[in-house]
Formats: sequence, C-alpha cells, structure tokens
Amino acid sequence: MMISEKTWIHVFLLQTVSLALFLFFQCGAACCAENPEEMIAKARDCYSKGETAQSAMLLEKALALLHPEKSPERCLETAVQLAGIFQSTGFHQRSMAVLNQYLPLAEKNRNYDTKFLFFQRTE
Repeated sequence: MMISEKTWIHVFLLQTVSLALFLFFQCGAACCAENPEEMIAKARDCYSKGETAQSAMLLEKALALLHPEKSPERCLETAVQLAGIFQSTGFHQRSMAVLNQYLPLAEKNRNYDTKFLFFQRTE
C-alpha cells in the first residue's frame, strides 16, 4: 500500500506540532517565571543532552528578558550561543538574523573579548 505525499506531509506536521507542545509543557511553561540566567543554564544543559530545539527556545526567551543596556556582554554571549545553535542545525538565515539584531550592540561594546567572540561568529 502506497502512502501519498499529502499524507506524509500531514504526518510530519502532526509530529512537529506534537513535539512543540511537548517541549512547551515540559520546560517552556515552567521557565516563564524564571530569570534569564536560569534559562541560559538550562539551555546549556539541554544542549549538552542533544536537545537543541529546547535549548534554542530557552535562549530566545532569555534574550527577550535580558536588558542590553544593563548587561550588554551577557546579551552578546547569549546571542552568539543562539546563533551557533541555529547555524549547527542548518537554520543559517535565523542565525544571521540573531547576529544582525545584536550587531549595533556589539559595535558599541568596549569588552574586546566579547566583541571578538561575536565577530568571530559572523565570519
């Protein structure tokens, strides 16, 4: 029995939505009230376990909560980590979008170590 291409697409979409809901309820809802540093720590843990989608989700939430004017180095470090995850999983456009979003902050930053790490990722 042959399965049509349309059926495969429906199965793929169903699996994708199921995975997204699973990740949200497993970690996303619990992280909403946490601080960005805890999210970043959990993202590192998820990444070390191979859970890149969950790690990216946590880093995106952490970036949204971080204040660039208060902690520019932390924002840049987190943006570089997120861009690296996107790049390593084949989402090159998303990786560049993150880096382009934080480029003005990197250009103004006076911490040369952080600046070096940021611009090294853009090459």
